[in-house]
Amino acid sequence: MAYARVLADTAIGRIYELKRDFPRTNTIQMHLKLIEEGLIPVYVSVRTVQRFGLQPFLIRKCFVTQPL
Repeated sequence: MAYARVLADTAIGRIYELKRDFPRTNTIQMHLKLIEEGLIPVYVSVRTVQRFGLQPFLIRKCFVTQPL
């Protein structure tokens, strides 16, 4: 069965937070954490989370502070 590979904005935001707070967290740990917190259903693949968790330009976005 095929499912959409789109994540909710809250799940994407949580991925950014996890990468910012725990930079050495791997994708499987992030995937399990998102399921545990109820942000994604069980059928969402690790690869879907990986698309957001391992993109260098998205990771850099986590660490940029907003100007005052």
